[in-house]
Amino acid sequence: MIPTVPHHGITPELIEQAKAELALTQKYVACSIENDLSILLCEMGLNRQDLMKKSRKRSISHQRWPVFAALRRMGYTYEDIGDAFNVGHTTILHGIQKLEQLKAEAQGVES
Repeated sequence: MIPTVPHHGITPELIEQAKAELALTQKYVACSIENDLSILLCEMGLNRQDLMKKSRKRSISHQRWPVFAALRRMGYTYEDIGDAFNVGHTTILHGIQKLEQLKAEAQGVES
């Protein structure tokens, strides 16, 4: 049993309530990202099965990067996006950085 912290009102019941609310929030985020991901892929004309493959082919990985960036702009964390794609958050960060780098290079060539 967890003792009550004096003058702070933290009780074991309050801790359990906070854990339950956190679990609900995590379930909501998982559901939301799946819905948003489905909409994005449909709008972008991308195949979900191809993007979810563990392939490192450029033709597939380069298609993932704009999806990562769009989900990030929608407010999802790198961890949330990584969970949706079954990859680590650093893969998401790397993909977004590479996309920005390619955009900058393309703008430099056009100028």
